[in-house]
Amino acid sequence: GDKNMEGVYLHVLADLLGSIGVVISSIFAKYFNWHLGDPICSAVISVMILYSVMPLLKSTAEDLLLMTPPGMQAKFNRCLRKIHEMEDVVAIHEPHLFRYSSSSYVLTMQIIIDPEAEEQQVLLRARECAGQLGKCKCVIQIVRPETLKQIGKIEAHSEDILW
Repeated sequence: GDKNMEGVYLHVLADLLGSIGVVISSIFAKYFNWHLGDPICSAVISVMILYSVMPLLKSTAEDLLLMTPPGMQAKFNRCLRKIHEMEDVVAIHEPHLFRYSSSSYVLTMQIIIDPEAEEQQVLLRARECAGQLGKCKCVIQIVRPETLKQIGKIEAHSEDILW
């Protein structure tokens, strides 16, 4: 579901619980002259709110850390295996799948191919595999081994490059 709406719902629920706690503690104070009701109600409500918000916090943290959604890891692994088994694919570097919205994902990877391979053919086949992940935006970089060696040389001296 939509995390914003879930957050709004939890906020309204917390306000409702707070109001109920005030009523209960007021009843205890007025009719029983027991003034510990307010801090006890506050503590119980705080624990309930913390418990109810934990799944939202966990899910939001996973999104912010660009983690692969838990339900997508097996599909992602199958996709990577299919791409790696393709003709002309030497290796896959830096594969990442993360949530873009509540119903779509972003896939990024670098595919190392044979020197004689047709880049566009490998790219089309890789995007076809990625399509099995559902609604997915793909950023796939096709690289030949000789280019990878040059990139390595550049990265080794990147402190000398001024942008």
